[in-house]
Amino acid sequence: MASKCTTNRNSIVLTERDRTLLVELARMRMLTRAQIQTLGMFGSVTRANTRLKRLCDRGFVIRVDPPLGTHPGLGIYRPGSNATKILAHAFGIGKLEVARLLERPSPLLTTHTLATADVRVSLSRSVDRCAWQGESECFHLFSVRESAAHAWREEALRPDGYVEVQRHGHEFCAFVEVDLGHVSLPRFAEKLLRYETYVACGLFAKRYGKSAATVLVASTGAKRIEHLQALAATRSLTLRFCSFVELRSKGWETTNWFDSHGTIVSLAPGFEVHA
Repeated sequence: MASKCTTNRNSIVLTERDRTLLVELARMRMLTRAQIQTLGMFGSVTRANTRLKRLCDRGFVIRVDPPLGTHPGLGIYRPGSNATKILAHAFGIGKLEVARLLERPSPLLTTHTLATADVRVSLSRSVDRCAWQGESECFHLFSVRESAAHAWREEALRPDGYVEVQRHGHEFCAFVEVDLGHVSLPRFAEKLLRYETYVACGLFAKRYGKSAATVLVASTGAKRIEHLQALAATRSLTLRFCSFVELRSKGWETTNWFDSHGTIVSLAPGFEVHA
């Protein structure tokens, strides 16, 4: 008697690209279909839409409604609950930590998250390598004190991202802050001080293996940037400021970059672009 084989049509075999996609969705919390394509995971809109729909149908990916004021047809995706085991293994974290990555962001956080992804996409153009760590990977709780006579206090460093870019034999590494004008100036000043402390006490060098750090700030416009520069002028940090809209539309090569004193500078040594 011949044996019968039953095929489960609802099953899915995950490819290496699928796993990479799930990791990047978790790393950024969410991405648009266009951002996913720009990061090199699909060669065409049709292939992207077809595979994303299949992953959504199987619970590995969730399609998110776009924030108010954006294009109603904008495809936004975040990892689904069926990706839990894959993400726990990829990031070396437990299920509870994965659950926090899978939480649905608020509309305000959605806008900020997609803006951060736009910065990543812009920095990845015209370079040899662009390695990105997301907010959850950069988060670092550390203890610091002024001197032996002072008590230890706990500080938390929470950048929007950390990037290492290589181009023509040169490397640029930076913490990334996407400022959409929602953080008060006093709070931003506290952030800068926290970065300064993190670098000065050697934690940056210990964790990232680099001798110097830059903080890249993409903000909403000229006036806001001027206010942020005034806060940064007395800090010992290396900062680069730019307009978020300009960076998103032009890419890093033709964006005007400013230091803390308002002087136009290159993004980093070796990253000058000659007309």
